[in-house]
Amino acid sequence: MVLEIFDTNGVVYNKGDKGDCFYYILLGTIRVYKRSFKKTEEEKKMIVFDDEDSKPFNLNMGQTFGELSLIYGIERNTTNIAMCYSVLIKLEKVHFDNNIPFFFEKQVNEMIKFLKLCPIFHNFPKETLLKIAIKTEGKKFSTGNVICKATYKTEQINLIRLGNVKVN
Repeated sequence: MVLEIFDTNGVVYNKGDKGDCFYYILLGTIRVYKRSFKKTEEEKKMIVFDDEDSKPFNLNMGQTFGELSLIYGIERNTTNIAMCYSVLIKLEKVHFDNNIPFFFEKQVNEMIKFLKLCPIFHNFPKETLLKIAIKTEGKKFSTGNVICKATYKTEQINLIRLGNVKVN
């Protein structure tokens, strides 16, 4: 991993660039634009209307970005610019490829162990548990947060891994 420092308005990368790393924001704010600031002559002649999905948004300390290009081997789909002095940790593709799959595999195996503890999953084959574990999303809730209501329609199942839940 390498530290990279960007001053205000420093371009981390542009839409369409090759994705050879991802970033963790150690300090600062990164503005994410869904459009490119590098335009061809043809694009400069076109009128572009922003829609709700193309509005820029900010990423802050503790957040990551750029991993989609590494995982899927695609070009950058956003332009990311430092809004202030920002310090980023950069993880290059070779190190990402060598380490992240093992981390992911460990998480999946831990989820399979948890699922096996749940009575409804006792008789599921390992292949099915693997598919469920890969699609499982963990969420943390603070005391007093509503997880669901009786009037909610849902296509998911909620499992409590740690803590207590009050049912009204």
